[in-house]
Amino acid sequence: MAEPHSLLGPVLGGLLGFLGAIGAAIIAYFLARQDRVQQMDEERITLLFKGPPALWTIRTITTEDGLSCRDVSKVDPEELVERLHDAHLTEGGKQLRKLTTTSHLTPYGSRYASEVEVPKYRLPEEGAPADTVYQLIRDELDLDGRPNLNLASFVGTYMEPNATQLMTENLSKNLADNDEYPAMMAIHERCISILAQLWGVNKGEKAIGSATTGSSEAIHLGGLAMKRRWQEHRRAKGLGTSRPNIIMGANAQVALEKFARYFEVEARILPVSKESNYRLDPELVKKNIDENTIGVFVILGSTYTGHYEPVEEISKILDEYQEQTGIDIPIHVDGASGGFVAPFTYAGAGGPKWNFELPRVKSINTSGHKYGLVYAGVGWIIWRDESYLPQHLIFELHYLGGTEKSFALNFSRPGAQIIVQYYNLIHLGFKGYHEIMENCLTNARLLSKSLEATGWRRR
Repeated sequence: MAEPHSLLGPVLGGLLGFLGAIGAAIIAYFLARQDRVQQMDEERITLLFKGPPALWTIRTITTEDGLSCRDVSKVDPEELVERLHDAHLTEGGKQLRKLTTTSHLTPYGSRYASEVEVPKYRLPEEGAPADTVYQLIRDELDLDGRPNLNLASFVGTYMEPNATQLMTENLSKNLADNDEYPAMMAIHERCISILAQLWGVNKGEKAIGSATTGSSEAIHLGGLAMKRRWQEHRRAKGLGTSRPNIIMGANAQVALEKFARYFEVEARILPVSKESNYRLDPELVKKNIDENTIGVFVILGSTYTGHYEPVEEISKILDEYQEQTGIDIPIHVDGASGGFVAPFTYAGAGGPKWNFELPRVKSINTSGHKYGLVYAGVGWIIWRDESYLPQHLIFELHYLGGTEKSFALNFSRPGAQIIVQYYNLIHLGFKGYHEIMENCLTNARLLSKSLEATGWRRR
């Protein structure tokens, strides 16, 4: 019997030869298959992509080692699914699918398991089951971010459960229908009164205001009132009204620019700088006001930095200008962000006064759906006295029974947010809002200091 070591050489030689043969066979197989794969891919491309050529971009990519692959982009998934939805089914299979399509018994429905027509961009001839449509829309909305994790939103994304319940119970109420919903209208008037007092309206003044769909509408109303008063004053003196202008900083939110463009007012947008703390520069205000200036938009809470613009300082400049020229230029305070912050905190606002304590401030707006802590859909505009809202901007309506007055840009609008705004005002009170706003400022300072500590400002 041979020794084990005497058989080792032949065994290893045979094994290596066997492995070599297998390797050669594998290489030959793939070399042979390459042509077949290429041919199959071409057939598949011909089969699947018969649509308009503009839909498809087909590229052959060759790697450094000589391997090639096909890259197909600009594929329309909706078109593919529609064409291939039943491609793999026999006639019997199609009949079976009709018995098992999405219904109230299906554990989980989708657009692709449904036999009913569910188009995206046109009205279907027939409707679809409610549970199917609900599931489809809910699935699509899963692609959205979670509101409570959205730190970049312009609106509040949280309300207390009781506030949410109140909103749900009143979703169908229309703020335009005074006669049908008198209790809601009384709540609306209470909110106007609370905000007017919060913003320092003087005794003897008859503040007037309205809820709006947001600060954009409120800003437009404030600007429009200033334009109409300017026109009335100029016409009374026999002067022209064809060249109105309004002053704002380059940091202004787009709603202020929209007012100027939509209502044909020249927007004098003044540059901001590091020296002006990236807000409206009082020195530039001096140089840009004239007899055609209908007013100055002063922002309490800049969109970019959160800065309060110097309301009192600008008010003094306008006081001096009036003493020199006799021209009275009003201020509208855009408090979209700061209107619910400044009253409750000790942060400066270009001087200790920013609101109706300054006679030159004629109107203020804010967003209830920002720091008013209501979900999106409510803003507020308050004039310090009804004399600053021109009468011909107020319409008397008789559509719904009694006589009601309207001076908002929208007619029908949701009333639930007004009810929740009142809930917050009464539930939180001054102390509650103070604690929340101070906490917001604390978080903002912490974030600011943390960003500075990263050294990004020095790069």
